[in-house]
Amino acid sequence: MKITINTILLLLYSLIAVAQETKEKKLIFELFYTAELQSNFSNGKYNWVNLIEPHLGYKPWKNGSFDIETQTIYKTYKNRIANDLQVFSNIDEEIMALNISFGGYTHTFDKILIFGGLRNVNFDYFTHEYTSVFTNSSCGIYPTISENYPLPNYPLSAMCIHGEVKFTDALKLKTSFYNGISRKLFNDEKYSILAINPNRDGIFNMTELGYSNNKKYAYYGLGIATHTSLTSYTNDGESVTRFDYSLWSSVEQSFYHSGKKEIGLLAQASFSPEDRSLCSQYYGLGTIWKGFLPAKKATNHIGVFANYAKFGEETEKFIEITCRYGILDNLSIQPVFDYILTGNEVNCIGMIRVNYVFNNK
Repeated sequence: MKITINTILLLLYSLIAVAQETKEKKLIFELFYTAELQSNFSNGKYNWVNLIEPHLGYKPWKNGSFDIETQTIYKTYKNRIANDLQVFSNIDEEIMALNISFGGYTHTFDKILIFGGLRNVNFDYFTHEYTSVFTNSSCGIYPTISENYPLPNYPLSAMCIHGEVKFTDALKLKTSFYNGISRKLFNDEKYSILAINPNRDGIFNMTELGYSNNKKYAYYGLGIATHTSLTSYTNDGESVTRFDYSLWSSVEQSFYHSGKKEIGLLAQASFSPEDRSLCSQYYGLGTIWKGFLPAKKATNHIGVFANYAKFGEETEKFIEITCRYGILDNLSIQPVFDYILTGNEVNCIGMIRVNYVFNNK
């Protein structure tokens, strides 16, 4: 691992140097670093998790760009410190030296955007302004979707054609067609992360119609996730088409403004057919208080969020209390407390998360 980390650091240094030298050539470099110290008060376990995400972009012309973003995950304790079903941390995954989360070409035509290449769903769905404050995985993507399909969800990715249409400044339709099974860059299977094989892997699609208002912040979204596969078989051994789906809705609405202070609500709901789903129901409700802590150089948020998820006969209830405090525009610290009730098992989690962003813009 020491050689791998040194190699990664050398690569990052080289990318920064190239990006700085070629800034006038529209080469953009960004580095996202997230670290969190986790402690489970219920069983005494702890962990230190790190996520490094360098992003390199090149715009050869006004309406087009080539981009690649990779991920490196390292943690001190290889296992998770809680047996919760929804996963309390949205960065806690297996140790991974390198993976490609995003890589391809984007082109815009007035009110239309088209992308082709490697992608994952976290770039486009669920992580809106209020939801992105929280650290639990269900705020990043609902378990009625992440638990039911081999979808390209962090840290996995898949080949994708993604499109967006802006009907008005507020109303947008997004849709993404992925190879039906997502993979890591280095995996034990014989199939590549670049695979496109609908007959073998099926097709995974996400589509959302969203309304947004930036003057008095609001976001309303309705979406559907579908997976079509030929991997189900009859008793005679013949392949049949299997169609699975999940529906979801998300709402974020501010209702109080005074100077830089803001109070908003967020609500989430999703369901999937119980007879073919590991997770069939999900509901979430929360509130955000923005700008109520003294901070001269950056924004701060206080958030409270609760959710409920149904996994077969078992249910999980989750409460997150958090405060994201911006020390600088590109540096924040975030204490988090989670109360998780999985069946009759209780886990109380405390975390400190640090977010740092570097860019050459």
